[in-house]
Amino acid sequence: MILSYPGGTFAWWGLGRPSRAKNLTTVLETDRPIHRLAAHFFEVVSEEANHILAEMQQRDVLSWDVFIVPWFRMVRRVVLGDSARDDHPLTDMLARLRADANWAFLHPKRRQLRRQFYSRLNDHLARAEPGSLASVIAATPATNTTAPASQVPQWLFAFDAAGIATFRALALLAAHPAHAEQAQQEIQSSAGLAQKELPYLRACVLEAVCLWPATPVILRQSTRETTWETGIMPAKTGILIFAPFFHRDDQRLAYADRFAPELWLNQPPAEHWPLIPFSGGPAVCAGRNIVLLLTSAMLAALLADRQVREQPPIQLDARQRMPATLNNYALRFNLNQR
Repeated sequence: MILSYPGGTFAWWGLGRPSRAKNLTTVLETDRPIHRLAAHFFEVVSEEANHILAEMQQRDVLSWDVFIVPWFRMVRRVVLGDSARDDHPLTDMLARLRADANWAFLHPKRRQLRRQFYSRLNDHLARAEPGSLASVIAATPATNTTAPASQVPQWLFAFDAAGIATFRALALLAAHPAHAEQAQQEIQSSAGLAQKELPYLRACVLEAVCLWPATPVILRQSTRETTWETGIMPAKTGILIFAPFFHRDDQRLAYADRFAPELWLNQPPAEHWPLIPFSGGPAVCAGRNIVLLLTSAMLAALLADRQVREQPPIQLDARQRMPATLNNYALRFNLNQR
């Protein structure tokens, strides 16, 4: 979706040259709900979910600390292959580089750390392990403007937000038993299938991102002169779109502050109002479908024949508006056999 208003249209600031963007979407299979490697990805998700469940049994609670380490093991296996499973330093290096980058020019560049990170990353990519996105990169025709090693870090850190969305979706399902039961029905009906799209669980993740956007601020640029009630905005004007302003507009949306996954099952609500949990337009998140594939698969693996209950300190109340923010790091759950 391109956000359009009378007299003007917003374009994107984004992924660089078109050939790089095309290479990105080819590897991620942006337009396909089920990636060609989905069967292997489901196996990886199942194995790491079992590690989460085993650790949860020992600690008697599912906390963020229990969840996030196996989550990133899953991410590294999907993106780079099984040999990267335990390369925690790679993820830690990326986290440090991201933290420094948030300060922009105010923080000295970490050139040595960056070299170390890319050296590790390139070693993994060079192996092109079967079943990984790295193998698809290796099999994708390259040009002199293709830079896969520069794209992959974005995929790796984007899965941080995907993990947060998964954990928040668990909180929403714990607070809404009727929705959790519908999720169980979908999980049971898809058991044993090689290709699971899991539309209801995907909708739950979309709702988690819609209620609490991982990227609340989206940048665009007007492509032509735009007429507003208060005047004319010139072409090529930089635009800042604050997604929560639209997502939580309770004057226009009856569902603005509640959990409503059914909205995403048929006609996307974004057709009627700018709900853009994965951005929109030509710069829509290229990894949208693969993120929804993996997050829904993880939810299915954790919830199968289990009832999720929230534990203090945070407990959402379905009778109340969903809060404006949700601290995923403080969420705690019990998962009990049904």
